[in-house]
Amino acid sequence: MGCNNANQADAEYFSEELESSAEIDSPLVTRDQTIQKVTANQLVQMLALDKAYLIDSRSVEEYNEKRIGNAIHFNIDQKEEAESKFKSLDQTRTFYIYGKNEAQIQNLGKWLIKQGVNQVYILDGGLQAWEEAQLPTIH
Repeated sequence: MGCNNANQADAEYFSEELESSAEIDSPLVTRDQTIQKVTANQLVQMLALDKAYLIDSRSVEEYNEKRIGNAIHFNIDQKEEAESKFKSLDQTRTFYIYGKNEAQIQNLGKWLIKQGVNQVYILDGGLQAWEEAQLPTIH
């Protein structure tokens, strides 16, 4: 099986798993939990107060080019890597997600909730909003 076929199979796995996991009334609601959006300035305050993970859902190339400090790269499109990385994290912590593709970010948030994470937030506007707030990035 080629690399593209493996990535496509992994993407289909997550899509099927998410579709069968719950009835979704709104793209930001999963079961009884809501994935809330936060601004860049709110995220700075929340990260300072909370033992949390900041998850970058963009491609590894984009992550290596520029990212928010302490962000963990997490690729939901690669099932085995995602499950392995997730198992190494403390699921009781809060997860903050940013990326480039809104649908991918929401899918990751829904997947995290399905795995047992209780608090998931999305950085509204992603890295662009972070930079517009004149917050630092790693290059």
